[in-house]
Amino acid sequence: MTQLYLESGMYGNLLLLMLIASIIFVILTARKVFAGKNVGITIIKEDIETIFRVGILCAGTGFLGTIHGLYQAMDVISKSAAISPQIVFQGIKVALGTTVIGFIIFVILSITGFILQFITKMKLK
Repeated sequence: MTQLYLESGMYGNLLLLMLIASIIFVILTARKVFAGKNVGITIIKEDIETIFRVGILCAGTGFLGTIHGLYQAMDVISKSAAISPQIVFQGIKVALGTTVIGFIIFVILSITGFILQFITKMKLK
């Protein structure tokens, strides 16, 4: 996983920052859900909806990183006279790294959002 992050470039750094920010936001939302304060159910629902939206944003950012990486790889390949298939597939592997990281974050945030949604519904009953 570390190698995947190191190969993902600037989009990997952006996804890491988004992951750190979303973890902090999830912790703050979970505190609202579990604390039982009079925060209001609409605020909690909006926070959970924001968790889902950030997950989708991470997946989209990962996909954007892949598009950018493939564009750069195709540019280098078009300028090269002869290139081996190993180099091409290594470039594709590096380009797909951001998509993998983005979708891992998306899955983590989606599962967390569903858990918080379930707990909120159970507290309302």
